[in-house]
Amino acid sequence: MPHKDAERRQYIRLNSYFPVEFSLIFLDAQKPSIKYQGFTHDVSKGGLCIRVKDLKSTDLQALLNNEAKLQVHISISPPLFKKPVSAVCKTEWLEKTQNTQGSTLCPSGTLHPSGTLHPSGTLHPSGTLYSIGVSYEYISAQDLNRILLRARSMVWAPRLAAVIVVVLLSSLLTVYTMQDKARQQNQILIKELVEASQKQNEVFKKLNNLNQAKIFLEKRLSISADKIKQLAEEISKAPDPELSRQLEAVKHKNLYLAGKLENINKGALSLEKKLENINTKSAYLEQANIEKMKDWVLIHRNRKSGLVLSYEGDNAYKDWAFTYDQALAVQAFLLFGDAEKAKAILDFYSDKAETENDLFYNAYDAQTSACVEYNIHSGPNMWLAMAACRFIKHTNNAKYLKLAEAVADKMISMQNGSQDKGIRGGPSISWVSTEHNMDAYALFNMLYDITGKEKYKTAGDAALMWLKESAYNKPQSRFNRGKGDATIATDTFSWAIAAIGPKVLQENGMDPDAIMEFAETECKVRTQFFRPDGKSIEVTGFDFSKAQNVGRGGVISCEWTAQMIVAFEIMANYHKQKGDVNKAAEYSKKAKYYLIQLTKMVISSPSPSGQGQGCLPYASIDNVDTGHGWRAPKGHSTGSVAATIYYIFAYSNYNPLEL
Repeated sequence: MPHKDAERRQYIRLNSYFPVEFSLIFLDAQKPSIKYQGFTHDVSKGGLCIRVKDLKSTDLQALLNNEAKLQVHISISPPLFKKPVSAVCKTEWLEKTQNTQGSTLCPSGTLHPSGTLHPSGTLHPSGTLYSIGVSYEYISAQDLNRILLRARSMVWAPRLAAVIVVVLLSSLLTVYTMQDKARQQNQILIKELVEASQKQNEVFKKLNNLNQAKIFLEKRLSISADKIKQLAEEISKAPDPELSRQLEAVKHKNLYLAGKLENINKGALSLEKKLENINTKSAYLEQANIEKMKDWVLIHRNRKSGLVLSYEGDNAYKDWAFTYDQALAVQAFLLFGDAEKAKAILDFYSDKAETENDLFYNAYDAQTSACVEYNIHSGPNMWLAMAACRFIKHTNNAKYLKLAEAVADKMISMQNGSQDKGIRGGPSISWVSTEHNMDAYALFNMLYDITGKEKYKTAGDAALMWLKESAYNKPQSRFNRGKGDATIATDTFSWAIAAIGPKVLQENGMDPDAIMEFAETECKVRTQFFRPDGKSIEVTGFDFSKAQNVGRGGVISCEWTAQMIVAFEIMANYHKQKGDVNKAAEYSKKAKYYLIQLTKMVISSPSPSGQGQGCLPYASIDNVDTGHGWRAPKGHSTGSVAATIYYIFAYSNYNPLEL
């Protein structure tokens, strides 16, 4: 026989616990054959090693003398799934490996105490372990491949597993590093953006002070000019030395004032150039921030339902998706040029959302699609219907027209059931909201534009009449919050401009300029906003209501401030079309000013998934009373989808209430 060490060098290590069963095939066919059970130890293309306990002395002798071959069955896979590998082998070498104490498995397969007499009649030391090296005399190519593949897998599997673990850990580390780097870059972007906004704000302040001084000097110069004219006329009629001295004094003063005005104009011009330079530098930051905000909205979209989470940072609303917010998201995705994601939200409401009499509930779980707030309000339903109208107009796909008309028809039903044609806050609600009737006016006009159905024009006219007669507060030139409710609500002013439009308002005896002036006078607040890093920053914006009436100090609503910015832009376009360039410039300047203020409130996304991307909180203070029956979300760093999307609308000069 070849030396066993030389033979082993050809072997590939195979797990020794794979069972093998073999029997001897004697050259003398008359001899009986016993089945032995053992384990493989080594395997190669040419043979393998078998370890077995207790060979009969006659069988041992037959193997040593090459008087028998082995019929081998190797279980390399679970026997329930694959048959064992079969082979006929001859012995190449055999050695006694060791003795073990205790009971041993006899060739008969029965368990005997140590030192018992084997069927051969020969007493062997109990527990003798033999290693038998065999070569294949016959084995099918398929079975040989199975053995070799299994052998290689046993050799490489641990190494491969180790490599996979290393690769996975490296990938996780890479991903974490990339995310951490992205988070840091996003935070740097927001820091630079806020700093640029502060610089813009400082220049705006100085310009405003100079403009105030300019107006004051121009008034004094006008008075001085009138005085000069008056004295000159009196002197021409009756020369008088005293009057002449007065005239010279007034002229001298006039020259002094004119000099001051010239200096102010030069200073204003210098500041305007400085502001222009700052604006140029910050334009990139603003655009980059908008792109990050778009990413933030996309990150908070649930792929399964298509819904976008309404808040980030408040565990009470962890998976909540408010219907109003989803309507905003539809329009935002259309604005982003991503109709498919807008479609996914509308598909949810069209095909999956739980409803009651064709109307949708206020909020659903983005993860499970279950309803989480069983209230039905008219406003969110109409906003969703308007989003469907936007989708139809944008894509020329009328799939969701049925949804929009079903909601509109329910509103018309409530309108027709009311003596004054006011649409209630919901099917089971008695109060009538100005905001909801503005929504209705916008929705009915959209549907009339799409379908040409006269019933929508009629309903729109009725909504406008109700707003004019029951909601407009003519003595104060503003809208009440609702029927019989004179509470100040800022969104009624901004939505009056956005939903009805300044031209229609003016034609119906409702002064749009006075409405905007009232909003600025009564709802504008200047307050300290504490950024997530603890730094305080002064911000000017719009409260949910008149701060003095609520009694909790000024609070800036990010969403409603953005709505006012949209309204300022609409007013600027209105006056531009009328040819009033100065008024148009004034409104444009205000829109820019408040957008800068709102930009100072941009925060880094508080969640790990948000990667520090820019978003806006719901309000300047968390968990605060809005003054309208609900509170702002909890959590100082709570990102709001509604506030963030409306900021994007304001930046893009986009009116969601107009088709």
